[in-house]
Amino acid sequence: MQGTDYHHFCPTNLERAFLAAYKEGKIYYLNNLQINQLIEEKSQLEDQVTSEGTGLSKEAKLNMLREISVLEEEIESLTEQNQFELDKANHKGWHY
Repeated sequence: MQGTDYHHFCPTNLERAFLAAYKEGKIYYLNNLQINQLIEEKSQLEDQVTSEGTGLSKEAKLNMLREISVLEEEIESLTEQNQFELDKANHKGWHY
């Protein structure tokens, strides 16, 4: 998947069904991009929290741990949304 825009090459008689699947596939794709960004951000925060000699105060570390928790919730929510999109697509016979 590349996430490119649709350029209206689909035959008119197939376009409606194609656009429905395209829209749902694009949601899935964009969610995956965001999930990957959030995972990277979470990983960087975890590295900062666990690194020795960073000079971070306890309060700063606690704030980072809270931020990590928020990122985990966002990742879980987007992952659930994507699973819903996959289930819906499989039900319709589409495959991402």
